[in-house]
Amino acid sequence: MSDTDTKRDRLLIDLWAKSGEAVETEDLEKAEKILLEAFEVYGDERDAITPIYLADIYLMRRELNKAQNYYELSIRRLNIYPDAWYGLALVQERKGKSRDAFKSKKRGKELLLLFPECGERPFEQPKV
Repeated sequence: MSDTDTKRDRLLIDLWAKSGEAVETEDLEKAEKILLEAFEVYGDERDAITPIYLADIYLMRRELNKAQNYYELSIRRLNIYPDAWYGLALVQERKGKSRDAFKSKKRGKELLLLFPECGERPFEQPKV
């Protein structure tokens, strides 16, 4: 990894932390703005995390189409994050697509077993 990549990764992690702080204070607009900046400046094909965080914001705001688009983007970029599949399942449930939601949860659980370090959330309904 080059020095440029290391600096980029540190800046991206700092932006994720700032967006997390904004979410904790329930300032979803600020969190979205920070994540969109991260996505525009640092989000390339290697970044599958920023789309998950953006999707989480949209899910909290009940903007289901945007949330679905970003969860699916994360999955297309790197299909090892159970959180992306879990979030997609929540969107699908809210859209009344229970069969798709079941499949997405199943895939997320499989990935959690294969890559436990890549999952943060249990497979339960969050209070959104």
